[in-house]
Amino acid sequence: AAILAAALYATLFAPALTGRAVLAPTDILITSGLIGFRPGQEQAQNDLLFDPVLVFLPWMHFAADELRAGRLPLWNPYAFCGAPFLAANQSALFSPVRWLFFLFPVPVMVAWMQLIKAAVGAAGACAALRAFGVRSTHAVLLGAAYPVIGFHVAWLLYPLSDTAIWLPWLFWAVQRSILRPGGRSCAVLGVFTALCCLAGHLETAAQILLGCGIYAVLVLIWALPRWGARRTVAVGLTLGCGFAIGLVAAFPQIVPTAAYLSRSQRVALRTERLIEQQLREPHRWTEFVRMIEPYAFGTRQPGSHELVEICFNEGGTNGYAGAVTLLLLAPVGMARRRRRYVWALLLTGLIAAAPALRIPVLRELDQLPPWNAMNNARWLVVTAWCTLVLAAFGLDALATGQFRWRQIGWLVAPAAIAVGIFGLLVVMAPPPRVVHLFTAEAWPWFRAYFAVAAAVLLVGGGVCLLSLWGTQGASAGDRASLPWGSVASVLLGLLVLFELWYHARGYNPLVPPATYYPETTLTAELRRVVRPEERVLGLAGALSPNVAMMYGLRDVRGYDAVDPLPYVELLASANPNARVRSYAATLRFWSGPHPILDMLAVRWIVSPTRLRTATWYEHGRFDGLWLYENLDALPRVYVPERAQVVTDPVERLTVLGSRSFDPKQLAIVSEQATLPPGPYRGTARLMRDEPGTVEIDVTMETAGLVVLADAWDPGWKVLVDDQPAEMLQVNHAVRGVVVPPGKHRIVWQYRPVSVTAGLLTGTAGWLVLAGMFVRSRRW
Repeated sequence: AAILAAALYATLFAPALTGRAVLAPTDILITSGLIGFRPGQEQAQNDLLFDPVLVFLPWMHFAADELRAGRLPLWNPYAFCGAPFLAANQSALFSPVRWLFFLFPVPVMVAWMQLIKAAVGAAGACAALRAFGVRSTHAVLLGAAYPVIGFHVAWLLYPLSDTAIWLPWLFWAVQRSILRPGGRSCAVLGVFTALCCLAGHLETAAQILLGCGIYAVLVLIWALPRWGARRTVAVGLTLGCGFAIGLVAAFPQIVPTAAYLSRSQRVALRTERLIEQQLREPHRWTEFVRMIEPYAFGTRQPGSHELVEICFNEGGTNGYAGAVTLLLLAPVGMARRRRRYVWALLLTGLIAAAPALRIPVLRELDQLPPWNAMNNARWLVVTAWCTLVLAAFGLDALATGQFRWRQIGWLVAPAAIAVGIFGLLVVMAPPPRVVHLFTAEAWPWFRAYFAVAAAVLLVGGGVCLLSLWGTQGASAGDRASLPWGSVASVLLGLLVLFELWYHARGYNPLVPPATYYPETTLTAELRRVVRPEERVLGLAGALSPNVAMMYGLRDVRGYDAVDPLPYVELLASANPNARVRSYAATLRFWSGPHPILDMLAVRWIVSPTRLRTATWYEHGRFDGLWLYENLDALPRVYVPERAQVVTDPVERLTVLGSRSFDPKQLAIVSEQATLPPGPYRGTARLMRDEPGTVEIDVTMETAGLVVLADAWDPGWKVLVDDQPAEMLQVNHAVRGVVVPPGKHRIVWQYRPVSVTAGLLTGTAGWLVLAGMFVRSRRW
């Protein structure tokens, strides 16, 4: 299965595997004007995939550089005036798949990472299907299909797919624990629980673990009357201990992320049900259709257009496992004679689909904490997996002719044929109303996908009918004499692979290597004039956050899906009349000259339009973008004339947001502290500037406050002349420390307790798992 899946991916991304192209939509950089406009530049091949370009690829390069420098990348100084990196979760620092890129940080490794992911996911799916009792041939075919389901195609370049490759391995470990409870099964389940949580997206990991847990509970309820209390308790203890120890082993990622998310603007808005609730009742059937045909309502690719407001990868596409599997093979699998696990898989899939499809009663789970802080439309990946398992049961039933309710097969096969014929008639001679819905220009793009979906249903239904007819009246002893049933099941398995492979083509574009973060006249000029202690600001999305870090530039904006609340509030105060986005709050930030920007050391401003300001001086126009210099920008470290305590956040932000606020004259301290009387006089200079360490030399004529205009975070510790000092939260979101008169060395070190606690407890969890393996082998 691993080899077959890798071969499928190789046919999809062959040019990227050899370096002739790059598996990354970096053409967005030029077509969207992020780093400059190019005359005659065409539309990006898929402008929905901006997250890999704006976040994940820059982060991967940053992590690789830090690891090669011998530092654990805990802090990212290039966005939000600094932000936690490991704790941001999607940095995927502990993901085994990412290690290949960390060792060899070149663009070609992006494609090879996907090949490894496909092999790992397919191997796990095959092992899980075998544990469910599926025949080896069918396990290989549908195991290889798992890496090309809709979820993996839509999130290929995201940490979500890195996490989802462990889903079938977790189901295999759960199934092993059910069949053979004990220490080794517990340890195996713990290992894959930890790998899933460490893979780079804790939200997806939580959804996968919840799906596994629901399935396990349903199996225990079903089996309790047959097994008796003793075995049920043994299985329950194996499962519970395995999940618990695995979570502890994943604490190096879980604990820092939980600490960071506690200060997240986005999570707070999600919890209050104020954002990302767009899957309303009218869209229930829209998303169900996408589970059958993911492109039914369009994408942002050239030739297509979106017909609904919900973007392609945030709805039913996550549950797509093929029209043949969902409409034909899965119902046949539910009709097989051996119904063990069927109802548990069916209910698990329905519960996971409830948030997106708004299934009554079951959808209430979506409202409970902590699940109300998540985007649960992506939980459909569990539904897609359950559909594949039921489809594998269907292939087994067709191969052996063993059915409890053969009538289901006789119903769904003709229905699939009818739907296929109707679909082919529509695409061959579309009625005027259909063309009006999709527009004449986009109809050929839609027709290509509708035709394939209709054709595979027609062929699949026909093969299924022939198999039902050929195996009618078979008994268990007749299996060896049913060659047509085996051939038909293999043909259907290959049809599933073809359908998924066809729909995976082209969505993740292959672009020329020259588009991979190219040097433009704008970036070249910025690299020439910007000094390390200065920051840049791109207005209205120009020079997007994290893209700047690919050119060694520090930005005051950021984009990490967390949006640290104090910092977002501070930056929003620079333009109080602007509407703050609920998602990527600072991505398209706009402001004119403001004291907050001066305080944050913003010296260079990039704008897509020409500005008329008194204090920002025009430096020139480069690739269609205007570059301005702010001569009022303060250095990153400075000594204000005085400081005062303002504990009320509303009052504090009001003072800071006023255009009369002068950061050189006044610093606002957020908590009660003993501050020296002003005025303060002194000078400060940066001596060492690394992501996790900042050293400052100060010469103070009086005792006073030294402000470092880097983001505040409780993980920072400060030493003054090698002695611990009190870190102050200054100007709502930056750092400061009080120093006495004289010459001093200030050292800021990022040493978060959450990381230390996570590493220690995680190490203990892995030691326990290793001990369980050793003990189980010994006995």
